[in-house]
Amino acid sequence: MIKEGGKTWVEIDLDVVAHNVKTICEAAQGEARVMAVVKADGYGHGMEEVAKTALDSGADWLGVTTLEEGMELRKMGFSSPILLLGITAVCEAELLVKHDLTQTVCTYDLAEALSQEAEKAGKEIKVHMKLDTGLSRFGVMPKEAVSFASFLEDLPNLKLEGIYSHFASPYEEDAYNERQFKVFNEAVKEIENKNIEIPIKHISNSAAMIEYPYMHLDMVRCGFILCNNSPARHPGRDLPLKDALSWKTRVVYTKDIPKGVSIGYAQSYFAPRDMKIAIVQMGYADGFSTALSNKGEALIHGKKVPVVGKVAMSHVVFDVTDIEDKVEVDDEVVLIGKQGGAYLSVVDMSSKVGAGDAETLCRISKKLPRIYYKEGEIYKTKKGE
Repeated sequence: MIKEGGKTWVEIDLDVVAHNVKTICEAAQGEARVMAVVKADGYGHGMEEVAKTALDSGADWLGVTTLEEGMELRKMGFSSPILLLGITAVCEAELLVKHDLTQTVCTYDLAEALSQEAEKAGKEIKVHMKLDTGLSRFGVMPKEAVSFASFLEDLPNLKLEGIYSHFASPYEEDAYNERQFKVFNEAVKEIENKNIEIPIKHISNSAAMIEYPYMHLDMVRCGFILCNNSPARHPGRDLPLKDALSWKTRVVYTKDIPKGVSIGYAQSYFAPRDMKIAIVQMGYADGFSTALSNKGEALIHGKKVPVVGKVAMSHVVFDVTDIEDKVEVDDEVVLIGKQGGAYLSVVDMSSKVGAGDAETLCRISKKLPRIYYKEGEIYKTKKGE
């Protein structure tokens, strides 16, 4: 019998999301607002559910990457300010104006197109100018900041509401982050010396929000930490954040394997003793990386058990020899989350894969059903796509 949730599923605790957002709001310095960045389907947690919980818990803004994400939020009924952190094609300026989305700008042609479309619609469109202070992706170079801001200021029906930049190594390089912050502030000062007022200045993402409280400015942009813990490098700066997501599956088959027999494809693992194995019906097609072959682990009966053999497209094998209680078909297997007194975090998984934590979460397939909990009860269930 397959129990509620299916053979492989994801659980998200919205009370944890609410707790994290409230914690972030309390930690935001001065009058800094909080932007909930819900790009990439809320880092795999569900864009709609995370956005609603974040706004209900004190966030002021939403942030996404693409026009499509912004339009989807509007169709869901969200009326809060939404900043598009990515570049939008000039030909789509009309849609930006139509849906009252705030666009990042760093090119003259997009700014002009937005101004023209806003004028046609009899509306004002707000934009945030992006500075490249050292990440070396898109953004206006600091030496061009004044001229570009002046250009934006003169465009009809366009409001330069914000200016921002993005750190390259917020978890690693204090000196480089300080340099970026200095470059940003110097550019902003030069703009303000030209009597151009920009109400919202922001540079802190999730990591910088924790590591550098004095850099919060007028707004902090938080994505990963809306739903996950993220320990600080600097003593005393940790926030009491929690992980909202659990990834679970079930045993579909068990088997006794004699010593010396190979397990899985390519004979990458040979049983060093007589063993008992448990097989689950999920694999790299569901986001469980092949890099976890012979390295990953899960929880069964509250015990950590290792992956043995290569991770296949739809099957993974675990060594359950040392579990005293009999492992049976339909027993719960936790890939990320708690079981009994044991816990496996996304950090545990991503460290074995050699990937970032957000990358690991975003790899979890959208075809898997999501079960949302609120106040200890099932709040909402979403079928896999």
